[in-house]
Amino acid sequence: MQKIEKIWKVLELLNWSAEYLSARGIENARLNAERLLGRILNSDRVQLYLDFDRPLTEAELLRFKEYIKRRLGHEPLQYILQECEFMSLRFKVNPGVMIPRPESEVLVETVLETCREKFPSKNPIRILEVGTGSGCIAVSLAKHLPVVRVTAIDISDEALKIAAENARLNEVDDRIQFRQLDFMRADFPKQLSEIFDVLVSNPPYISDKDFPNLPVEIKEFEPLIALKNGSDGLSFYHRISQLSSSLLNPSGLVAVEVGLGQAAMVEKIFLEHTFSKVTSYKDLNGIERVVCGEIGNTTK
Repeated sequence: MQKIEKIWKVLELLNWSAEYLSARGIENARLNAERLLGRILNSDRVQLYLDFDRPLTEAELLRFKEYIKRRLGHEPLQYILQECEFMSLRFKVNPGVMIPRPESEVLVETVLETCREKFPSKNPIRILEVGTGSGCIAVSLAKHLPVVRVTAIDISDEALKIAAENARLNEVDDRIQFRQLDFMRADFPKQLSEIFDVLVSNPPYISDKDFPNLPVEIKEFEPLIALKNGSDGLSFYHRISQLSSSLLNPSGLVAVEVGLGQAAMVEKIFLEHTFSKVTSYKDLNGIERVVCGEIGNTTK
């Protein structure tokens, strides 16, 4: 007699896979299971539970099994899904770019608020983003503040392709120029033909000492060039502070994301150069996550 294969239904499979992932140390196991199964069935989380009794086909089960296997190998959920959400917008991601994180939303929100206060009547507000990666910061700024025009640079051609795709996806590609440039090259300022009002960056800031302590999902899957920054993790902040006066208008603004425990060191770096005012901003966990420096006299 031929063996009858088990027929899995949506809710049963969700319950089983959530327990399976959780038992193997995967955080937010149920959410992972919901997102993965939702991708396969083209359903959101609510629809999954409305269709709780729906049986899965053999092809759907095989695809889900492959997703679970990849997640158990600690491949980030966002890379498996090839997308994530940031600032309530949808972004494409792949292993060529860092995964946008909620902490970086503090950087975007700080720049948006400061631009509205500092440049209330300026149109356009010209922004230079250093190290655009997925383009999440540049795209979010352009989407939430229509008067901005962004020049977004990155050394990675692969990252720039993803960033350009995300700009098109979110319908702001007409206000963002993507350029492949190396910010650390000595002749970098000569490669730009304009002066900016704002420089924004979430640069590589993981030190050699801290890198081994990162979660597997980060250190083994995300691009090293977007993570590591030499022995102390501070070289990009030194470079930004050195170039700001030549890249920005006299009342320009610099806003950068910093790592845990780095805010005081970055503040010191900024104050040693041309910044007249330096301020730090905390994320929702109370960690100083963003440092802003203003050049020259502040204006409103």
